[in-house]
Amino acid sequence: MIENIVIGNEYDDNLKDALSLALKQMGAKEISKINALVGSQDISIYEFLVKNEIIRVEFETYIGLSLIGPKNLIREIEENIQLILKEAGV
Repeated sequence: MIENIVIGNEYDDNLKDALSLALKQMGAKEISKINALVGSQDISIYEFLVKNEIIRVEFETYIGLSLIGPKNLIREIEENIQLILKEAGV
C-alpha cells in the first residue's frame, strides 16, 4: 500500500536536515531529482532507493514536505525523523 503524507513545512530547515540524516542512516541512494517553478509554486521532487523500495520526497510551496512510498517504509522514515528531531531538542 502506498502512503502519501505531509510531514511539515517545505521551508523547515530542521525538518529537511532530519530527513536527510534519516535517509543517510537508512542507506538511501538518490536516483532522480526534478526542480520546477510554476507561477508562484516552487516544487522539488526527489526519488530515493531505500531498502530496495523507491520513495518520493516532494517539497512544494503551499503544500509542504511530503513523503510518498510503501506505507511501512514511509512510517519508518517518519519515526526516524521524529527521533532525530527529539535528540536535537527541536
